[in-house]
Amino acid sequence: MSTDDSTKDSRLVVIGGHSGTQLAPGGSLPALITAGNSPAAHVWHDFFEGEIANRHTKRDYEKHVRRFLVWAAGRGRGSLAEITTADVGRYIKSLAPEKKSVSLKKQCRSAVRKFFRLA
Repeated sequence: MSTDDSTKDSRLVVIGGHSGTQLAPGGSLPALITAGNSPAAHVWHDFFEGEIANRHTKRDYEKHVRRFLVWAAGRGRGSLAEITTADVGRYIKSLAPEKKSVSLKKQCRSAVRKFFRLA
């Protein structure tokens, strides 16, 4: 897809600014996705545009994955490759129990795990 194609859908944002670059739904990508020269932007696009059909699930999963990636970056992770299964567990445990229901935590864990299956 070329940069000119992005003007047809205002929800898509070009990442990298050259032809063949994948697009991100809903805005700019998290720093860990754009870090380095990895295919993470392609994984992001494939997961959120190809794997999830329901728009509500897509919105919720994207919110959870974005929050997790911000959390991971704040703990010194510089790329997706540096994130471990233990990080996911620590993140889920860090969610305030009084503010997050069990089902919301399960949805968060599911979103992050499914994203990393493609990463």
